This record gives sequence, C-alpha cells and structure tokens, in this order.
Amino acid sequence: MNIALPVEWISRELDSKLLLICHLIKNSKKKKIKIFFGDQKLLGKFLSSKKFSPFVWISSGVDQQLSAYLNLLKIEGLFTSLDEEGGIFTKYEEEYYPRHLRGRDNSHFISKLFIWGKKEYFKFKKDFNLISKNALILSGNPRFDLANKKYKNFHFSKNKKVNVLINSAFGTGNSDINIKDEKLYWMSRADNFDFKKSFDFLDPIYTYQKKNFLPFLEDIKKLALKYPKLTFGIRCHPAENKQVYKIFFKKIKNFKVLDNSESALYNIFNSDILIHNGCTTAIENTISNKISICHINHRNKKFEQYLPVKISYNSSNFFQLEKIFRDCIKKKSYDRSKYLKILKYLKNYISQLNKSSSDVISKNLLNIKLQDELKIKKEFIVENKDKNKKKDWFFLLKRKLIQIFFYKKIILTKKKINERQKRKFFSIPKVIIVKKLNELLKINKCSNNYKISLLKKNLFLIENN
Repeated sequence: MNIALPVEWISRELDSKLLLICHLIKNSKKKKIKIFFGDQKLLGKFLSSKKFSPFVWISSGVDQQLSAYLNLLKIEGLFTSLDEEGGIFTKYEEEYYPRHLRGRDNSHFISKLFIWGKKEYFKFKKDFNLISKNALILSGNPRFDLANKKYKNFHFSKNKKVNVLINSAFGTGNSDINIKDEKLYWMSRADNFDFKKSFDFLDPIYTYQKKNFLPFLEDIKKLALKYPKLTFGIRCHPAENKQVYKIFFKKIKNFKVLDNSESALYNIFNSDILIHNGCTTAIENTISNKISICHINHRNKKFEQYLPVKISYNSSNFFQLEKIFRDCIKKKSYDRSKYLKILKYLKNYISQLNKSSSDVISKNLLNIKLQDELKIKKEFIVENKDKNKKKDWFFLLKRKLIQIFFYKKIILTKKKINERQKRKFFSIPKVIIVKKLNELLKINKCSNNYKISLLKKNLFLIENN
C-alpha cells in the first residue's frame, strides 16, 4: 500500500506526522507499505510521474478547488484529510467563513476525513455529502498525542530552558507582507472571485490583531523587567515578522526571541508557564498540565479563538496579568480537580485525549481498499468535467489587467512570499528524520524494522521490512 504524507509546515507537522508513520509501521503487520514523506509541493510533483500509483494522499485540510481532486484522481491518488486546524475557531469565522464548509461542494471525492472532535464532527456529518458512511472519523490529532507526558523526554532539552514561554499569534497583524500587497498578489493568480472574498474576510481580523499587538508587547516587556531573575522567551507564528520582536526586546537581558523551527511542544516542555494571545499552543500546553495565561488587552469575543481562551486564565491589562502570573509561576501546573475539569471540557473539541489518535488514524488508513475506492471516485469525474471547464471571462480580464498594471509590486510580493515559505518548510536532513522516528518507535514499544531512502532533497520513502 502506498501512502503520501505531505508536510506543509515543519514546526506544526513534522513530529506529529512522524508519530503517525510510527503507528503505520506498528499496525501494518504483514501488509507491505511505502510511505512517501516530505515537502508538500515537491511530493505532489514527484507522485505525478505515476510510478507509484495508486496511493492515498493525506492532506492537511479540505481543498476548495475541484481541480485538486480531479488532478489527484488522474494519477491514481485518493484524497483523505488530516485537519491541522480543526479546533481553532472564532465566532466571526463560524458566522462568515466556517472552515468545514469550504470543501463541501467537492466532498464526494473525499475518502476519509479525520476530525479533531465532536463539535466539528457533527457539522461535517450534517453538511458534507460523503459517499461512505465510514468516511468521517472522530480521531483527534497526533499533535495532541505528543502533548502527553509520555513524550516528555522526546521534547525535553537540558540546555534550552526558559521559565516563561510567550507564544504570539499575530500572523495577520504582524505579517512581514503588507496585507493589501498580498491580496493583490493572490488576485493576480486566482481562478475566480472567491479568492478576493477570502482575503476580504481577513480585514477585520487584521484590524483586531493590530489593535492588540503593541499593548501585548508592552505588557510582556513590563513583566520581564519586573521579574529579572526569570528567563522569558517568545515564540512567534511562522508567518510573523520576527525582526519586530528582536528590535522591541533588544535591551531586555532576560528575554530571548526563540527559534520557531521546532514543534511548539519542544518549547512547552522546556518552559514552566505559557502566556499567549489566543493560540493552539494553549491546548497543547494545557494537555501537558502546564498553566496557560491568555492576555488580550482589547477583548472582542467575536474575534477571540474561544477554545484557547476558555481553558486559560485570562487578563486584559498589566495589573491583571501580573497578579495571575505571580500566583501561577510558583505552582506551574493545575491542581488535579481543575486539570480534570479542563480535560472534560476539551473532550467536546478534541477526541482521543490521553489515548492515541495516531493509532486510530493509522488503522483507518491501512483498511482503505484503494482500487475499490478509486473506482467509486472516478465515476464522479465525468459529471464534473463541464463544471471544471467553465470560465469567468470578466474575472480573467480583470486578473490580466492586475498583472499588467501592478507587475513590479507583484514580483516583489512574490519574492517575500517565497522567503516566508522557506520559514514554513526548510531542509530536513535524513539523519534528523531517522533520529526522531527511532525515538518515537522506542517510546511506543515498536521495533525499528523499517528502511528509509532519500528520493530527492526533502523527499523520503519509508518502508516497513
């Protein structure tokens, strides 16, 4: 069985995808498996050679474009989705741009949807036209498996500990690319007007983040100055302009701007307490039974990521922040009753807590009957051909004019986007993949009976023996 496991963001997905590979090896038994693993874009191009078809493609989310499903089927690829952002919501997103509806029109092409938790599961069940009754899997996500204390030594480092981890999520408000320039760039490449709607949707989020960005930094600076014996470290979102933090905290001796190339859990297990402004890392931090403080100066429930907010202590000014921090830094973890209460709340949003979502996902993937599934999916290609060929000539003309009149700005923006992409996915040496995978196999009491081959830079083939 051939399985394609693409990685979009190293810091978000590398460790969790390797944990999934660990369980695929563990559960494959006598079944021969080949796992193609690495850079998302390179992997797609590599597999289009048809040398390794048929295969299961494990996407990091539901695709909106019909062409993505049709192109995959042409090279004997079967679409499954392991959602990487399934529990991160704001009221604004749920009202105007619900994530689970983005791929609804093409849902009959999806073979498996691995869902974080019950809240999203019932939405998908209601709104998606999934062909198989077994296509929707309430699985959780391997990222949260790794937050279990079982993996403490996997993440832990003696040399890079900070007392206070600051996790900032200002990817829109502190982007190193002007939001108008980026909108223009994507308009010059889009297939239809829907892309513009997607970026227009970001405008209020941009305004909200901008309003909170500087006050957040100011209060964190005050806290670091008030507690000079503690080491503070900030880990920013990969889409943020890291240089802003380096300049802002330059003179604070007990403050570090951390490398965000590793998983957030690496920073979590090497710190004592987390302060954030609404981010998934609060979920991972809390599962590992460490205290999270959500600090937002100008609160607006419409734009807050309410799950990370709900499971954290909350502050809206420096006085509140310092009071909570002073009480929490001493104990570092929740008392048992509070911890169990938080876990109970989280179970509505994330399944398999303190169990193994990797095990559930791997078993479902290995049970897919590839040829039978491909035959069913290909029956839908004919009826979608005309739909795929329709063109919006007015939009195409507008796009061409944008390309002509804003040529220089588009080229400059493209360069910046490529630089940002390198922060999301950078080169992974084979030795790192082997080291991490061997550690995970050992933790899960599985023999390292596999072989790994370098197909090309950042692309690997992992086979069970």
